[in-house]
Amino acid sequence: MTLTAVIHQPDFASYLGFFQRFLNADLYIVLDHVQFVHGTSKSWTHRDKIKTAQGDRWLTVGIRKPSLGTAINEVELAPGTNWIDQNLSLLRENYRKSAG
Repeated sequence: MTLTAVIHQPDFASYLGFFQRFLNADLYIVLDHVQFVHGTSKSWTHRDKIKTAQGDRWLTVGIRKPSLGTAINEVELAPGTNWIDQNLSLLRENYRKSAG
């Protein structure tokens, strides 16, 4: 018997293909003990893009700035809810007329 394993680093808003892989996996491994990468165009762990009429916009999870080498599972959320409110507002403004 062949088993399928999926290993995935956590990200803010997983793409649909992830869920297809996850649902077809026999074993799912969360790779969250590796270095949290931020400040580059390749860092998606705490942010994601959405399409808007003005072009791509970022949804971002507010975090406390981690030191270099901090693992993903050690990153802390920023206090307060301003980043939550900003993300919800951006989603409302750009997707309120979308079909549910």
